[in-house]
Amino acid sequence: MRIGFALSCAVAFAIVGTAVNVQAQGLNPRGRPNYGTRPISPGFSPDPISVPVVTGGTVDVASLHLGQGCVGYTAQAPDFQFTLTGPSRFLRIFVDAGQADTTLIVNRADGTWACADDTYGMNPGVDLVNAMPGVYNVWVGSYRNGERVNGTFAVTQIPSIHPAGSTATPSAPVTPAPAANNPMRPTAEPNFGSRRFVPGFRNDPLRIRITSGGATRVRDLNLGSGCTGYVTLQPDFVMNLTGESPQLRVYVNEARDNADTTLVIRRPDGSWLCNDDSFNGRNPSVDLDNAQPGAYAIWVGSYESEVQARARLNITELRDNHP
Repeated sequence: MRIGFALSCAVAFAIVGTAVNVQAQGLNPRGRPNYGTRPISPGFSPDPISVPVVTGGTVDVASLHLGQGCVGYTAQAPDFQFTLTGPSRFLRIFVDAGQADTTLIVNRADGTWACADDTYGMNPGVDLVNAMPGVYNVWVGSYRNGERVNGTFAVTQIPSIHPAGSTATPSAPVTPAPAANNPMRPTAEPNFGSRRFVPGFRNDPLRIRITSGGATRVRDLNLGSGCTGYVTLQPDFVMNLTGESPQLRVYVNEARDNADTTLVIRRPDGSWLCNDDSFNGRNPSVDLDNAQPGAYAIWVGSYESEVQARARLNITELRDNHP
């Protein structure tokens, strides 16, 4: 009996010792992040958030059995930590390290794990749909032990954004621009500024003085129905919507000399909406029903080339407001 008791104790000690050893050599969400921390609010701008990192470490993630795709070698402490301040309908986390084979491990706010290995070629990406507020810890791994690679870790709410040169199809439903050679620059600095919008905003409508027109012929880009006129490559204005708005209208009025203006809008999901003439006039308007949080890039065009007209861009949640 004493021998059996001693043997049982030895086995129990070995099991406990192994468990402690695995935990000690595993991932530590409470560790100090190697490349910093940041609060992220839905609709953040600029988008994406990019952080230079060096991949790899000594922890064999596959041995931890965290779930599908959880492989590679990482540091114990997170490489980056962000606190999501509100719910986000769509959030993508990805790594861009060129042709290097990297991995991604994410500890979500609820304590569960999400991982990826090869999503965009050798670059991993994790899509979080209906992400809840809280703390997210991220590790950027190297697939092979001992490799250290310079790369970029990124967070975006725009489904069309992914590692450069990737031809992979994102896992979330998106409607990208039909033209593969689309030169429009939605993330460039807007001509007439940007603004954060909270649904239910006061002083409705918001009015922005702009000048229409540009050298780019929108019709050549095949963005969709009603997409016409001439615009600049960078947006005229960017609206950062912080929450869902059941009804949102963007329109143009007060164009000098009754100029014929157009409207082009790129939504946060990468899809496009356009208009030429509305409300029996030459002024455009676009209704965004159940508008989702995120960055809306807006261009005000001139229907005819080489025409630039002073006009007013309006953003409203009231159906009675229109051109």
